[in-house]
Amino acid sequence: MLGNLSGFQTRVRQFVSDVITNHCRIHREALAAKTLPASLNVILQEVIKIVNFVKSSALNTRLFRNLCLDMDAAYMNLLYHTEIRWLSKGNVLKRVLDLKEETTEFLKLQKRTHWHDLFENHEWITRLCYLCDIFERLNTLNLSLQGKDSNIMDFVDKLSAFLAMLDLWRNRINSGRITMFSHLCSYVEDCEISISEALQNDIATHLQSRKDEFSRYFPETTKSKFNLVRNPFLAKIDDCIPDNQDAAQEDFIKLVNDSGAQTLFSRVDLPSFWSSMLGSYPIVSQIALKLLMPFPSTYLCEAAFSSMLVIKTKARNRLDVESDLRCCLAITQPRIQKLVDEKQHQKSH
Repeated sequence: MLGNLSGFQTRVRQFVSDVITNHCRIHREALAAKTLPASLNVILQEVIKIVNFVKSSALNTRLFRNLCLDMDAAYMNLLYHTEIRWLSKGNVLKRVLDLKEETTEFLKLQKRTHWHDLFENHEWITRLCYLCDIFERLNTLNLSLQGKDSNIMDFVDKLSAFLAMLDLWRNRINSGRITMFSHLCSYVEDCEISISEALQNDIATHLQSRKDEFSRYFPETTKSKFNLVRNPFLAKIDDCIPDNQDAAQEDFIKLVNDSGAQTLFSRVDLPSFWSSMLGSYPIVSQIALKLLMPFPSTYLCEAAFSSMLVIKTKARNRLDVESDLRCCLAITQPRIQKLVDEKQHQKSH
């Protein structure tokens, strides 16, 4: 429906050629982080099978919980993997690694020799530790992209930083350093072993493939077009406004030489600044506001659906949630106590 070739975006461009379209960047991040090489994907699939076995029946769940209680574990249950949830892989792997001793003992008691032997295999555990570390980093990136007051510039900054870190991690792993992966580093030090050359190559290959995927899903990571919005008083006119836009260039020169605008810029945030400049310098302000206005993700919509699911449960499926949802999502906090005080009390109740 939103396709670039024949969908909604194309039809809008027939009437407004300079419209800015943007696919949800959090969805794109989740897609770019999704795939794994076969040597690492097999580890993830085995973990999912183990979790499904432990949680496959009420009896297994109860036995595993009692075992965790007896061993004084930090958690009592493993977590199911859900493909559509962005953070699921990282959370599942982290919980399995946290309950590694308890899971190993449970598999031994259940006579699941194959899975029990995997937890005794150093090579398998080191690969599990790496997966836990890399998905923990990806989850951190995903969470940092969420929020109400974000814009495209924030996304580009965070994504550029993550791509640079992928290069840094790949260079470090090629030189044999693993300190950036905390779980992997701790396990190797505790067991007094070293990672295999095969795992080292797989990690380097995976990091490079992640960078290639992120670059494919996010081709628009150049920062130069945001120089005007970030700080017009430090931006160069040739970098932010084309030569064929004479009126915009003249508007820009007037703005950067306005001492009052410089003072206001240091006191307020970017949206407030450019909105206040719209009356005095309309052309250059419209250019800046076009970059600030687009929603970078569907976070607000997803948050609204989550709130609605909490309010409108199965027991309240006929509830009209419009007023409740507005109260939940509004920025202005309702003064509930004042509203209650203005109502007449029923003294007989």
